[in-house]
Amino acid sequence: MSAPSASQAQPESAFPLEQPGELCVDLAAYDAANAAFERDLPELKKLKSYKRRWVLYHRDKRISLARSKTELRQLADKLGLPDAEIVVRFITDVPWPTDLEEIPDV
Repeated sequence: MSAPSASQAQPESAFPLEQPGELCVDLAAYDAANAAFERDLPELKKLKSYKRRWVLYHRDKRISLARSKTELRQLADKLGLPDAEIVVRFITDVPWPTDLEEIPDV
């Protein structure tokens, strides 16, 4: 057997699927999208029209805002953005808790 070609190899940052239906996440893209959201959040909170909205990021780029998460997921599908590379977040003034304990896998 020969080694997979570069076009067939999975990116190192992606976890292989262990069970059907599991989402493969590109950690570099996920981290970039979350960092972009955190970077943009102060600006988003200043704009009244952006409050109580959802925002879609692909890697480090803000793609769109919408009233529902479903609307953004449909847009991502329409644009052909891989699920493993997008983040959809809710714009809110409530901070994300930082003191949560990690939940062990069962």
